[in-house]
Amino acid sequence: MIAPLVLSLAALQASGPVPQGTPTQTSLGGAYVSPFSPAMQWGALPGRMLEITMNFPGQTWQETFVIGIPQLVQWPAPVLTVFHGYGEEPRDVVQNTPLVQEAMSRGWIVFIPLGAHKYNYGIEYAQENIERSFAFLSSRLPIDLDRVYGVGFSMGGGGVASFAARHLD
Repeated sequence: MIAPLVLSLAALQASGPVPQGTPTQTSLGGAYVSPFSPAMQWGALPGRMLEITMNFPGQTWQETFVIGIPQLVQWPAPVLTVFHGYGEEPRDVVQNTPLVQEAMSRGWIVFIPLGAHKYNYGIEYAQENIERSFAFLSSRLPIDLDRVYGVGFSMGGGGVASFAARHLD
């Protein structure tokens, strides 16, 4: 458990200090919820994936997540939830690991949340954004809630452990 913390601190120090006056959402790699933003935006990504951005009522940060839906889906579908590493975004996971394509080749749905922003999965509002995003997904697709799996990279390893501990049901 110490190694991910050391890596995160090293990455933070390597990136240098954030210049004074930099907007918080720019430095954290997320976006605040605005009453003027559309409630939901989406776009197609290559490989049968969608990137969705949502504003959830009562949350201060938007949530962006990627959903991969295979051509031949098992019904009800198992879900692989992938938590990105420190400073990364859901799209980075798609490009940097074969896990997404492997899961989709087995007929699994893939869910990759941002967790409010790129730098901290463990805080309460990041966990709530992930929970609400998963609820959105599971209300629209026949998901096998007994087969929801998680994997994380670096900071995402801590994020998946934190999420699992908060959602033992």
